[in-house]
Amino acid sequence: MRPAIFMAALLAACTPASAPSAEDLAIAIGVDVGMLRHVRCERVPNDPTEFVCRYQQRAGADWTHMEAVAARNGMRWVLIDTPGKPD
Repeated sequence: MRPAIFMAALLAACTPASAPSAEDLAIAIGVDVGMLRHVRCERVPNDPTEFVCRYQQRAGADWTHMEAVAARNGMRWVLIDTPGKPD
C-alpha cells in the first residue's frame, strides 16, 4: 500500500463520528422521525463517539423538550441513557 493511501485510511479510521441525524436519533429511540423536531446533538468533551442530543418530542398535541446521550456502535447509533427532560 502506498504511504499516502495508508495515511488517508488511517486518518479516516481515527476521525471522530459525526453527530447523529434526526433520523438516526429517531431509530435509536424507537419512534418515527415525525415525532421529533429541533434535534441538536453536541459532542461530549473527551469522547469523540458520544453526543448529547436535545430535541422536542411529540406528546399528544404538545411538544416536550427532551435530552438523550447517543453513541456510535459500529454502523448504528445507540442510546447510552434513557431519554428524559433536560435538567
